Amino acid sequence: MPNSLSEDLKPVQLAIDSYKGEPSLASKGNIAKLFSQDMDLLNPVAKFYIPDYTAFVQEMVANNPGVAPLPPATLEQLQAFKSVKMGVGIDDVGIRLKTIANVEPSEIQVEFQPNPGQIISQFPASTMMLLTGNGIRQGWETMIQSAQTDPQLQQGLNSLRSAANSINLDVDQDIFGWMDGEFAIGVIPSTEGILAPIGFGGVIVFQTSDRATAQTTLTKLDRLAQQNTIQVSPTTVQGQSVTEWTIPGQGTWLGHGWLDQNSLFIAIGEPMVETMLVNPEPSLDQSESFIRVTEALPESNSGYFYLDMDKTMIVVNDFIDKTTPDTPEADPDTQTALAILNSVQGIGGTVTQENTSTHIFEMIVTLETR
Repeated sequence: MPNSLSEDLKPVQLAIDSYKGEPSLASKGNIAKLFSQDMDLLNPVAKFYIPDYTAFVQEMVANNPGVAPLPPATLEQLQAFKSVKMGVGIDDVGIRLKTIANVEPSEIQVEFQPNPGQIISQFPASTMMLLTGNGIRQGWETMIQSAQTDPQLQQGLNSLRSAANSINLDVDQDIFGWMDGEFAIGVIPSTEGILAPIGFGGVIVFQTSDRATAQTTLTKLDRLAQQNTIQVSPTTVQGQSVTEWTIPGQGTWLGHGWLDQNSLFIAIGEPMVETMLVNPEPSLDQSESFIRVTEALPESNSGYFYLDMDKTMIVVNDFIDKTTPDTPEADPDTQTALAILNSVQGIGGTVTQENTSTHIFEMIVTLETR
């Protein structure tokens, strides 16, 4: 018999009983199906199974006195997850992590919608981090519906609406109402203007079918900025109309405009405004590192998380050089952490749906080949 080790006697006794012929965990109904499902990992290193996810979370909370009890609404949402299994494998692309959740379809309020991915081409290949998705308005509407049975969530929504109303904004219409298309949040390296000290800037792009409402919201925000000593100036960059927010003595720190009829962008830092308005050649979806990561992930998905570690570490190392005083000997733990990070080329992740009852999260870590 294989060796068994546990702080508690009962699990060891159960393991002995199973070894002697008693029913095992893997032979019980739906659990047997869970164990038999293929995770499609080429060279699996480890696999983890949680047959009853709700009970697992409840037990984890109960065994940790420092964690507050889960509210009833949260417990109700957990009922949607029946079981979860996770695996780690190594293939020719890199290290692959996969989580498969078996859910109750009737409990899932947000419908899975494959992300078109068209918005990625609006970012330059120099982008070092990107998060894409769609359906922000749908998610907001689902949250409103959930709040009907969750007093804490309802209180939070009411506070958010009150705060928005105080600056003449309607959260439901002016903010989330027009966010019905794809969106992307990107981080792009830059050593110019106000971004020079940190080495990067941020950009958000929203695609919408309601440009008029989106533009009305921007006008309200421009007016609010002017009331707070920020200079708001319509200007032209790369032949296109944009609006820039400038702080006297510091320069332009935000700009917004339209990349096309349906794509609104908001950029942090003047260099980011120009970067987004220059037709990116090549664009991010033509980048070798982006292609290598995303080709290893399911094509039908709800959006990507992407991190180009090569570009990120250039920024990190530069920041460390500027802010860390010279020492005779670098900290060994820091050296180890940096060596690990420098060995990673890129990280990508996505969520997809095999069917209405099977949701999959997959992440790939590509490694340097040099």
